[in-house]
Amino acid sequence: MKTILRVCVFVNLFVFTSILSYGQTCGILSVGVNLSNGMQSPNYTAAVPLQSGWSIYEYEWKVNGNVFSTDWQFLNWPPRGYNEICLTVKATKSATGDSCIRSYCNIFYSPGASIYPETYDVYAPGLNILTETEFLSGDTIGAIYYSYDYGDGYSNLYSISNSDLYTYANPGVYDYSVSVSNTFLPNIFTLGLTTRKVHVGNGIPNLKLTGKNAYGFCDSIVVSITTNSPPNFFTGWPYSGLNQVFAPFFNSAGVSHIKMKNVPGHDFIQINTQDTAQGTCSGWVLATLPVCNIIPDTVYGTVYLDSNFNGLMDPGESGIPNLEVYAVSFNHYGYGTPSQSASYKAVTDSAGNYKILVPHDKMVLRLTNNPGYTATSPTSAGHVVTFTTGTGHSNFNFGLSTYLTRICGKTYLDDDQDNIYSASSDRILKSVHIKALNTSTGLEYHTVTNSSGDYCFDLPPGNFILKPTYYLLDSAVVYPDSIIVNSTTGGNFNARNFGFQSIVPINFGIYLGQSTMPRPGFNYTLNANVNNTGFLKGKGEVVLNYSPLLNYLSSSPAGGVVNTTAKTITWITDSINTGAQNIYSATFNLPIPTPLGTSISSTATISALPGFTENDFSNNTSQLNTIAVGSFDPNDKSVSPSGAGFNGATMHGERLHYRINFQNTGTASAINIVVMDTLDTDVDMNTFLMERASHNYKLRTEGRVLIWRFENIQLPDSNTNEPLSHGFIEYSISPVPGLADGTEIKNTADIYFDFNPPVITNTTLNTMTNLVTSINGFTMNESFNVYPVPAKDNVYVQNMDPCNLNSCLFSVELYDITGKKLHQFTNVQNNIRIDISTLASGVYYLKMKNANKIVTRKFIKQ
Repeated sequence: MKTILRVCVFVNLFVFTSILSYGQTCGILSVGVNLSNGMQSPNYTAAVPLQSGWSIYEYEWKVNGNVFSTDWQFLNWPPRGYNEICLTVKATKSATGDSCIRSYCNIFYSPGASIYPETYDVYAPGLNILTETEFLSGDTIGAIYYSYDYGDGYSNLYSISNSDLYTYANPGVYDYSVSVSNTFLPNIFTLGLTTRKVHVGNGIPNLKLTGKNAYGFCDSIVVSITTNSPPNFFTGWPYSGLNQVFAPFFNSAGVSHIKMKNVPGHDFIQINTQDTAQGTCSGWVLATLPVCNIIPDTVYGTVYLDSNFNGLMDPGESGIPNLEVYAVSFNHYGYGTPSQSASYKAVTDSAGNYKILVPHDKMVLRLTNNPGYTATSPTSAGHVVTFTTGTGHSNFNFGLSTYLTRICGKTYLDDDQDNIYSASSDRILKSVHIKALNTSTGLEYHTVTNSSGDYCFDLPPGNFILKPTYYLLDSAVVYPDSIIVNSTTGGNFNARNFGFQSIVPINFGIYLGQSTMPRPGFNYTLNANVNNTGFLKGKGEVVLNYSPLLNYLSSSPAGGVVNTTAKTITWITDSINTGAQNIYSATFNLPIPTPLGTSISSTATISALPGFTENDFSNNTSQLNTIAVGSFDPNDKSVSPSGAGFNGATMHGERLHYRINFQNTGTASAINIVVMDTLDTDVDMNTFLMERASHNYKLRTEGRVLIWRFENIQLPDSNTNEPLSHGFIEYSISPVPGLADGTEIKNTADIYFDFNPPVITNTTLNTMTNLVTSINGFTMNESFNVYPVPAKDNVYVQNMDPCNLNSCLFSVELYDITGKKLHQFTNVQNNIRIDISTLASGVYYLKMKNANKIVTRKFIKQ
């Protein structure tokens, strides 16, 4: 005989049936759960068959961990999205006195109830008339009432109409809101709320953007766009972390399905709309995808007080309640915030535990900013994980400390030599790289002083040694040479200053770079970066000898003397301060007939003017050697020196200068841009120098990751303003000393435009060697002479090393641009003529080897 308990609770849900069988433990045979939605009596039913002699004496419901004391509390449960519902049954067998307690849980999806969209801007048609229709999504109970607040002091409460027509008395921008409620039960009112800005009578286009739920579709939402102006408008890319598939195009007002990834839950999507006659309109729509039989993954973890700061949850370390953990799509990684994470978040319970249901996607788990805490594990980057299994994932923990160590100071030129910073008598020294070493954990933290010479570290408590590691000042004495900060309980440590003195009066250095690669028919800009690493200010003369292939267009700063016959531009500098950097630029046009692969060489020099003594002339000249190229991605990364040959052979000790170019090629301005650059392990973090950027930025480091944030950059799109749609970052860094020959240094950057997936640049490559004597076909320290360049029928190779019995003989190998060996010549004495008349036009490489060295040279076959 079986005993069956049936418990029915009225609840607002859709049809769901689940049978969970757990054998005959404690007399309970199985639990059958049925969720159904009737006309007026939706019900939740649990059937619990028992073995003979067993009876249930108590039961308890939990939804998402919340215990309900009365059945009526289910009326506003569960919220939209995936939910966990559990039934705990307590049974007893009177004949034997046995008893048992078992809980049975399952996950289901609830549409909830809400108004769509939740926020967006409205443009009132005509001068002052607002027309609105609200879309209520999800099941409801009892009568529905709409309450309108127009933001001008007038409201319309408890209307039964979801369509609204209102005339504003005056033009302007108003905060308009609508709430939906019912009075089926006391104290249960609001089912949904939406707020938005209303633009009235100000000449902004009469466009309206409306988002609707598309139940029945697994991979799309419905977006309706209407206009009262001439119906010639189109929409830009939808931007979101979980979608962005294509841009719908309209020639007139219409409705479009916007396809999204097949992941349940909801996320924000932004539509930018442009009326070709009147202007633009944009808005956020909260888009929801139905369940589509996809079971989400579940993430578990604990936020804990890391009392020993080791990044591990050790026995005795307590959890921290009431902190928010959220999951955001990896495509939001550069700029993810809780507001973009939609419903994928949870608040820790009394034990610090949390649980989040996440979609099938690559996600980042992060903590909302919590003042008063310092993260010990993980870093602010959070946990990055891809979810696809529909199962649980545990131990995604977050360690926090209530203690914060803030160390701040200034780097300055100690002009009065008293080892004390004085704003009246000392100068600031910017761009100093400072390292903080935690002597207990061995972790390193890096920062760079800003334009005012200031720096700050926000660190977990510990014992630290601070030390300047890279700065633009020759033969400097630093006082103090290091600073020790012991901070086991946190605190503020200010005025940790470093003063610099030097015996070198003036030392100019120059580096010649380029804004982009030269393209035939396009403009090309050269930049001569001049700095002074001496202790005194100095003036100098900058001369740019540009390639005869370039046609001069303009130069900056104004006042440079241009000689188009000699192909030179000469500037007289202002006084260049210690650690300062002046930029001298010139723009040229590369003629259309220039063959691709043509070598282009330019040189820049700096020399001190009379009355200023130069200390070191070894870095007063810089040569830039490059080749003409075809089309290229405007979001790219370049390195100088680029190295010789296809593997970028680069001499040991060469400092690497990187430039990251980015351009907004979308259809609307980019509000925020984030650039992330992970440094190769074979470059020395201590030698990083931020040189310049096109716009104001914030820079931070996370391990070996450099992160630039261009907040509110408002970078226009290339269709609206092509010249201003560009931006760049320039920095330099040195390889780790003592690298073996053949060590490859690679670098790639990720560029995030607002909420788009990242644009990944090309990868630069430098291969360390001691044997390079030419870069891009140009001689550095000649061992072999290759001529003519470019060549047509023959190319000649001459051994330039002093001749002895061994070095007179050498070998030559000829390669095409793919690295395929075409010919090999051995036991060549002094020189050789190579017939290339049968080769196709293009770029080729010669590899020469004698007793002393191996040299790779590039040449062009016309």
